[in-house]
Amino acid sequence: ILYSGSFAATDGVENLIHSFESIAEINKKVRLLLTGRGDKSRIESILDRINQSGYADKIIYLGYLAENQYYDTLKKADILCCPRIDSVYAHMGFPFKLGEFLATGKPVVVSRTGDVDLFLENKNSAIIIQAGNVEALTDGISYLIANPDEARRIGANGRKMAFTYFDYRKHGERLLSFMRSV
Repeated sequence: ILYSGSFAATDGVENLIHSFESIAEINKKVRLLLTGRGDKSRIESILDRINQSGYADKIIYLGYLAENQYYDTLKKADILCCPRIDSVYAHMGFPFKLGEFLATGKPVVVSRTGDVDLFLENKNSAIIIQAGNVEALTDGISYLIANPDEARRIGANGRKMAFTYFDYRKHGERLLSFMRSV
């Protein structure tokens, strides 16, 4: 299970750790990888939370990775998570990593914030959960673990959505076409 990002309070990393602990109780093989960088005090808070966990040995903070290491890590992960909390900020924005995560073809668990529902369908192109709901996050990840064929299907459909909606080249072509028409 992988999270990558800025570790902002709105990113829900603490919820992901809590969810992971529930999953690790049942599935001894799971690991949680955390990568990215953020405010020093936030990172220290997350590291303290990890150290307090009974599953600290299965939660690996990788820090900020060089580009090639980052993409290798994405390829090795089985499930990618964007677990935002229920906040005005989260609902007014869009998870930056979502398009990148979907493009991998791996299944993604994402909080229902912003315009996520305009692009993705729950259990078709992603697992979409209620923002800030640890139980929903746990259920979503557990569903993917328990249903590997479904996880592969969801990941493949998510990849299609990434190239349909989040490809910068397609958006650039549309913008150029618009500019020419003006």
